[in-house]
Amino acid sequence: MALFGRHLQLGFWLTDEALEAALIQPRRKGWKLLGQSVAKGEALLVPNGRRERLATAFQTAMKALPRVARRADMPAVLSVPEALVEEEVLAFAEFPSSKREAKALVSQRLARELGAVADDLAVSWETFAPANGEVTCRARAMSRSLRADIEAGAASAGLRLVRIDGWSGFASGAPELGAEPSGAAVWSDGTDWSLLCWQEGSPAGFCQSGRSTDTDELAATVARLSLSFAKSAGAGPGKLFVSVPGTMIQPLKTAATRLGLSVFEFAAGDNRAAQVAAWA
Repeated sequence: MALFGRHLQLGFWLTDEALEAALIQPRRKGWKLLGQSVAKGEALLVPNGRRERLATAFQTAMKALPRVARRADMPAVLSVPEALVEEEVLAFAEFPSSKREAKALVSQRLARELGAVADDLAVSWETFAPANGEVTCRARAMSRSLRADIEAGAASAGLRLVRIDGWSGFASGAPELGAEPSGAAVWSDGTDWSLLCWQEGSPAGFCQSGRSTDTDELAATVARLSLSFAKSAGAGPGKLFVSVPGTMIQPLKTAATRLGLSVFEFAAGDNRAAQVAAWA
């Protein structure tokens, strides 16, 4: 979306308690925040009556943003709690060229892996270059009913969501991480946390999320999981990128250093909606 020649991006961060929104203007280095808002809510993700609550949250959040954010052609992205997005790496002897057939194939296989019903899942995927005669596919899925409620709520506020994903899905596109052939990144707001690990040349990365208010325990868990993934991928201790509150930085550095990991801060600031907009 361009305004007077400038590209704009709109991002949302959804939790059970609030919907955060941010309108940004990407720049050569970083981005400029043009507007932000928070629509407080209660049980926004609980199924019963969810569509109506989400509609109210989207409408409230949009009222506080600059008018340009309400343009009908403004694409938007939204991050949901990591636990609501499932990811699996699948291998296929043959993969159809038809998008419709590919969707059916991935849905059926992913449903079998997750013990779910294919029709209940909204799936997305990316394929990697064939190796050993197989096509590898990284598939992500969330509840179809949840996605439908989110999209309907957004549409009630005149929004067009072009992507719905978890934090790790968006963070995988962060420039700071893309420049690294391998490593790990963790985000936390002091309670909820998400960890993303990756290794160049391997589509089978690692994602995990949880909740913890014990900073030392969380730091030890994240450091251990990061090192474990690196070893399983045949690599040594690497870099751990952290986007966490200031009070968590030192415990993470202490735990990581003990295991030979180097800690780097990235995506500083607490505007999570702006971050996912920038990474989309």
